[in-house]
Amino acid sequence: MTDGAEAGKAKSDKDEETSRGPGVGLDRRLITNITEPSLAILAFVCVTFILVYTKTIAVPFVLAFFLYSALVPLLNWFVAKFKLPRLVVIGLFVVMGPLILLGMILPLIKSVESVFGDIDLYRERLTILATSFSSWLTQKIPLLSMVKWKSSNIWAKIPYENLAHYITDFFINFFVYITLMFIFLFFMIIGGTGIGPKEGLIPEIQHKIAHYLLNKFMISFGVGLISFILYVSLDLDLSFMFGALAFVLNFIPNVGGIIASALPIPVVLLQYGVGWQFYLVLIFNMIFQFLIGNIVEPKVLGDSMELHPIVILVFLMFWGLVWGPIGMFLAVPITAIMRIVFARIDVTRPVAELMSGRLPPSLKR
Repeated sequence: MTDGAEAGKAKSDKDEETSRGPGVGLDRRLITNITEPSLAILAFVCVTFILVYTKTIAVPFVLAFFLYSALVPLLNWFVAKFKLPRLVVIGLFVVMGPLILLGMILPLIKSVESVFGDIDLYRERLTILATSFSSWLTQKIPLLSMVKWKSSNIWAKIPYENLAHYITDFFINFFVYITLMFIFLFFMIIGGTGIGPKEGLIPEIQHKIAHYLLNKFMISFGVGLISFILYVSLDLDLSFMFGALAFVLNFIPNVGGIIASALPIPVVLLQYGVGWQFYLVLIFNMIFQFLIGNIVEPKVLGDSMELHPIVILVFLMFWGLVWGPIGMFLAVPITAIMRIVFARIDVTRPVAELMSGRLPPSLKR
C-alpha cells in the first residue's frame, strides 16, 4: 500500500514537471551550478569595481583609518603621561600634523626649484654624457657608426607640455587626498573616546596596524636619514629629496627599496660622471637595502602581519593596479586586514590559512 502511494506521488510529480515545460528543469540545473567559488569570484569583481570607482574617497579614508590606528596609542600615552585633557592633546596633534607635513614639503619644493634653476647646466651635462656614451658604444659595436647621432635631438623630443600636465595633476590629486585624509582623521580622533573593547575584530585590526606602521615608520626614518647623510656628504644635488623618497618608498615592500636605490644614480652620473661617487652610491645602496630587507625588518617586524611573502607580492601588484602607487603603500596593512577578517569567517578561514603560508586542514586530508 505504501509502495503504491509513493509510486503514485512520484508519477504525479513527474507529470507536474512535464506540464510546466522543459525550461523549469533547466533553470533549476543552472541555479544549482552556481557554486560558492563562482559567487566569490563575482563578489571579488564587484568589490574591485567599487574600489576603483570610489578611489577619490576610499583612499583618503583608508589612509586616515591607518593613521588613526597608529596615532591612538600615542595619543593615549600623552594623556596618561602628562595628565592632559584628551581634547588638549587632540588639539596639539591637529596643529602639529600639518606643520610637520609643511616642514617636509617646503625643502622638497626648494630642491626642485634649484634643479629647474640649473636646468641649462643639467642639459649640458646630459649632452656630454650621452655623447661620451655614444662614442664608447660605437667603438665597442662598429655597426653603430652608421647611425647618425644628434645629441641636440634629446631635448627636442621631450614632451614638456605633457610633463607639465602630469606634474600639475599629481599635485592637485595630492592636495585633494591630503585634505580629505585630514578631514576624515580629524573626525575619527574627535569621535574616538579612547575607551573601548580590548578584544574583538576592530581592536585586533588596530593593534596589528599600529604595531606594523610604528615599527615600519622607525625603520623607514632610519633608512631616509642614513641615505640623506650619505648624499649630503657627497654634496649631491637633491639630497633632501632622495632622502625623503628613501623614507617614503621603504613602505613599499620588495619594490620600494630597489626604486629608492636607483633614483639617485642618474643625478650622480650627471654631477660626477662614472667616478668613485657613482660606485660608492651604487654599492652602498645595494648593501644597505639588502641589510634592511633581509636582516633588520625581519628581526623588528617579524611575522606580525602573518602574510606569506608571495601573498604580499601578489597583493602588492593587485592594489597597485586598483589604487596606483598609493595602493602599493597600503598593500600590506590592507591585505593583513583581509586575512584577519577571513580568519573569523568559517567559509573563508581556509583562505586566511593560505594567506599566512599554512595549508588548511581540509586540504591535508
